[in-house]
Amino acid sequence: MLVLAIENVLYEVDRADVDNRRALHRLEPDGTVTDRIDVPLENPSMSAFGGEDRRTLFVTTIGDEQGRPATPGRDGVRPRALLAIEGTKATGIAETPFGF
Repeated sequence: MLVLAIENVLYEVDRADVDNRRALHRLEPDGTVTDRIDVPLENPSMSAFGGEDRRTLFVTTIGDEQGRPATPGRDGVRPRALLAIEGTKATGIAETPFGF
């Protein structure tokens, strides 16, 4: 559940329930958390950078532990949704195509 940015920082999906909130954490190379982005998702799962300039951070959401769709999130985000986060000031690393 980690995604690396070219600024040598990681974004981690935090599914722990802290004050009834889920979040993304920005981690420096030494492990220091330098930013927290609260997300309106019950069960965030994976994150990835995308968009034309790779500056949009996308986060997916999943159902509950038994595979059933979860209830809508606090802001009405439906299970199995895709959330786009702008303004992280980070850029994702370009993926290298497979050379078959």
